[in-house]
Amino acid sequence: MEKIVIITGGSRGIGSALCTKYLSEGYKVYSIARSVNQTIKSTGFIQYQFDLSNDSTKDIEKLITNILKENSGASTISLINNAGTLGEVKEAGSLEFDDIERTFKINTLIPIFLTNLFIKKTQSWDAVKSVINISSGASIHPIEGWSIYGATKSAIDMFTKVAGKEQVSLDSPIHVYSFYPGKVDTNMQEEIRKLSKEDFKNVNQFIEFKHQGALNSPINVAKKIFQLLHGTMIENGSIVKI
Repeated sequence: MEKIVIITGGSRGIGSALCTKYLSEGYKVYSIARSVNQTIKSTGFIQYQFDLSNDSTKDIEKLITNILKENSGASTISLINNAGTLGEVKEAGSLEFDDIERTFKINTLIPIFLTNLFIKKTQSWDAVKSVINISSGASIHPIEGWSIYGATKSAIDMFTKVAGKEQVSLDSPIHVYSFYPGKVDTNMQEEIRKLSKEDFKNVNQFIEFKHQGALNSPINVAKKIFQLLHGTMIENGSIVKI
């Protein structure tokens, strides 16, 4: 029986590393991302180009429904909500509504929408089922200039806790988790280092993280996520720090 994983934002960074890791473990991997991953060549890697901030949720719903329908006999199936954006880094009072809306859609609304759909479609399946939301320590540690990013991650964490708690007493539960990957050498970190000190007071600290080699590699994070999920019993609804 097949093992399936659906990963959003699978074209680069942690998402690409997760695709590579799951493929190496014998999974069929579905990537849903705005751009195409040019580095992974595998018959078990299926890519769909979607801009989660702009494309119709009806189209995304149809895509996920079709993927699940095609794999209804899978022994293991997971959804990893990895796609995310830092959004506009400015202090409250200087934020633009359009960016607030876009950041919440990508970081919170779409993961909740996809998780809800996944639970609805797979609840009765006799399979090992899980949802992993890639969150951030910014959800609990206030960082000046990151009010919207932190708020989006706090919201997805609470959704994770409640959804996981709801599953505990069910006969065929879906395990729902949030993961804090820590400081990872990704495009987002590169974006942060380019910010002006006027918009982000702590920019020098993030530049030093890079210079000091304090950033973890995406592939190491992907390995840890996989090990935690498949090698440890974790309470449903848990927030796990890597």
